[in-house]
Amino acid sequence: MRYLTGLAFGAGEQAVAGHSGQFIVGLDTLTILADSRYTIQAHREAAGARIEPVTGNLAAAWPALVAAVGARRVAVEAGFVSHALWERLAAAAPEVELVPADGWVEAARATKEPAELERIAAACAVADTALAALLPEIRPGVTEETLALRLEWLIRTNGAEALAFDVACLSGPEAALPHGSPGDRPVLDGSVLLFDFGAQVAGYRSDMTRTLFVGEPLPRDLDIYHLVAASQAAAIDAVRTSVEAAAAGVPLPDGRWFDAIARGVIEADGR
Repeated sequence: MRYLTGLAFGAGEQAVAGHSGQFIVGLDTLTILADSRYTIQAHREAAGARIEPVTGNLAAAWPALVAAVGARRVAVEAGFVSHALWERLAAAAPEVELVPADGWVEAARATKEPAELERIAAACAVADTALAALLPEIRPGVTEETLALRLEWLIRTNGAEALAFDVACLSGPEAALPHGSPGDRPVLDGSVLLFDFGAQVAGYRSDMTRTLFVGEPLPRDLDIYHLVAASQAAAIDAVRTSVEAAAAGVPLPDGRWFDAIARGVIEADGR
């Protein structure tokens, strides 16, 4: 929604917005549906768009909406519309053909414009700065929850408009979990400490995982750390090589191919 219209709902807002924020793109028009909770925001953030009042009954307004944009065929993101709503829209304006569409916006977004890359880099920089500020506060005895909350605050006060997602801070055996929730477990000397975190800047998010050691690591843990770092480096090198080849017309492999390269480094070590 924000990518195509400029209208930015906060986290969780779409779940309670009803039909507000849904929109119709014509040949030269953009119509955004908004009830009274969002009309001021829509006029402010979606300059040039036509803002159409909407209630809970989208089907009742549908004939006038499609007539206003002169549509005879409408592509609908079928994955985001229930079958029941689809049937009601089709019945409300039988002269308008509904065409299921999937992945159009996602395909367009897969290739980033220079300005988008700048926003992603800014989100990465905010997250990096926040973690760097947290490092002096990491010590044995502090809990995972305390570190997670502190990192959230540092992300928000260093330029993020929001968190990319909830911060994960896991220590010791819990650090083996790819995703998890921080608890009241105290960080122990010599333990592994995992952070999974990110920042949102101008609608674009960073997603970072950082593995740290509190105090002196166990030789076994440090050995595994270096092995995983080597596997990551191999995958990154493969990505760079593939991108260069793609510029010459060679198809890009999918993510599973790069994953296999990283895993191959670990398996070659006998792990």
